Amino acid sequence: MAKQKGRLLLVKIGTGSGPLTYSSICGLNTRTIKFTSGDSDVTTGDCTDENAILWRERFDGIREMTISGNGFFENPTQFQLLVAAKLTGTNIVPLEITWPTVGVFTGDFFIGDLSGSGDLEGGITQEMEFMSNGAVAYVPAA
Repeated sequence: MAKQKGRLLLVKIGTGSGPLTYSSICGLNTRTIKFTSGDSDVTTGDCTDENAILWRERFDGIREMTISGNGFFENPTQFQLLVAAKLTGTNIVPLEITWPTVGVFTGDFFIGDLSGSGDLEGGITQEMEFMSNGAVAYVPAA
């Protein structure tokens, strides 16, 4: 398979009151997507042979999808939307993540971290992290 350009990994924020309109969060130079799930240890001893070697047994636990990114500050309107959600305590935004050759993920995401910074001679940068808030829909790439 051909290598994919990182800029094709898109993180889009949804706006609108009817059908959502998604637009890319501008300026992100790096994006990281992480899937995690907790586990529950359900190992029990062998009831017929207490000297038997135990192998850990697990149940699948809580699942989570996390998206983070950073880059240059490009779109004040998008950042204002995120700041408003953070300051009002809403903290939830609809996101659509497009991963070439993998698929599209959509769902509501909790705004974990949101920050901006700037060096004296450099550009203003933004950093953000989103954590899934409920189930995330997945449509595999064709």
